[in-house]
Amino acid sequence: MELTLSSDVLYIIESLEKHGHRADVVGGCVRDFLMGKAPFDIDITTSATPEQMKEIFASVRTVETGVKHGTLTVVLGGTPYEVTTYRVDGEYADHRHPEEVIFTETLSEDLARRDFTVNAMCYSPKNGLTDLYGGREDLEKGIIRAVGEAEKRFTEDALRILRGLRFSATLGFEIEEKTAAAMRKCAYLLSFVSAERVLVEWRKLLGGKDARRVLTEFSEVLSVAIPALKEIPMHALPSMEGLTAEERMLLLFALPPLSHHEPQSGSISCVQSTHITGGEADPCHESQRDSISRTAHPPRPLSPEPPSEREVARKSVTEGETAASRFEACALALRSDRATVRRGVQILSHLYDEDTGADESLCLLLHYVGEDGARSILRLRALLSSNEPQSGALSCAHNASAEADSCLLRTARPSHLCRLDDLEALIEKHPCTSLSDLAVDGQAIASLGYKGKAIGEALSRLLFAVMGGCVKNEREALIAYLCTEE
Repeated sequence: MELTLSSDVLYIIESLEKHGHRADVVGGCVRDFLMGKAPFDIDITTSATPEQMKEIFASVRTVETGVKHGTLTVVLGGTPYEVTTYRVDGEYADHRHPEEVIFTETLSEDLARRDFTVNAMCYSPKNGLTDLYGGREDLEKGIIRAVGEAEKRFTEDALRILRGLRFSATLGFEIEEKTAAAMRKCAYLLSFVSAERVLVEWRKLLGGKDARRVLTEFSEVLSVAIPALKEIPMHALPSMEGLTAEERMLLLFALPPLSHHEPQSGSISCVQSTHITGGEADPCHESQRDSISRTAHPPRPLSPEPPSEREVARKSVTEGETAASRFEACALALRSDRATVRRGVQILSHLYDEDTGADESLCLLLHYVGEDGARSILRLRALLSSNEPQSGALSCAHNASAEADSCLLRTARPSHLCRLDDLEALIEKHPCTSLSDLAVDGQAIASLGYKGKAIGEALSRLLFAVMGGCVKNEREALIAYLCTEE
């Protein structure tokens, strides 16, 4: 077997070999090569010590990124390559980092410390593929298996649990039985992993093609690292196909929390909202057609029946139970950047806004959340209104039984599924959705006698009038509208 390596990688390997050392590309890059994928980055393992490496690569730029742990970064053509000495890890007192690393000249000892078999292979043109733990076979079978004793691997470094789940989601691989059991047994150790590292793995997991399966099968493990997940009905997740990782995160919080899934004898609460589905509500649920206002007033209660799924999801902000508020608390706990938190809160805050089917509703979305946010909202609405059982459509009971799975969100109507097309067509027309789009500005309003805050208020009224189709976005028409309003 021969893998195609770049000239820079070959230069590093051959330079080390010329000085009597062995060197191989190792880890995820070998896995990706064998899967026919272009690796994101290339790591090299070698028998040379950091001091020996510095002498060998004295003529090129190097960065001492982790010399204490045996890593020297060699920079060629602007691309960094991490070259690390064979090592054996010492004790892991904090279940994350070894207290010391011991350099070794034995490749097998270095490979033995790695997390999963598919990541414990190395390759060089001279030595070919070195696979001591059956990584290639596991790769062909689509299996994530820990190197050696799984429980020991996860006790050493709890982050490996999240990495394993992430690989399962992104590669579409099943987790080997003993490895999965060890993940569940050692899940409590995830409390030792920093929020920042959890966030990195979480985002990658959500972007995986098999994210839904992993979320469903390992929800109890993930909820240790992200406590907010305990309240999310993973068994009720619809298909995530077509959603970005960020939208998948928002989808989780768009589902009503488990604490509100209280099965009543003889009935299961189902969603009957017309805001998302575009259909007619059942007569007994007619009151749900009133959309929640932008000031987040709660919808009228439906008595004596339990709250509907949709009602729960859009519960008043004053009660602290909105999808947006739950997402915000979780995202901040994970140290998400402020822009991501703000965008997610905006999307979830307007996810349940009324959609009349006209352009006016889309203009309001564009005003509140922008083009990308509006697209996300429409994708989420379409997904939440799906009735495909094979996608795990949203059931309403606090269990995953066949009976509960039959209780689905109302079927998505063709008119609703076309809203994304409607949005794109509207965007092409460059609609007026912000103050800067208005055909008049503050100076024009001031010339009519408005002063101070009244100018901004007048502009805001004009903007909403234009978006609502009450007046054309033309200077004369806008001024006339203001005069008529008075």
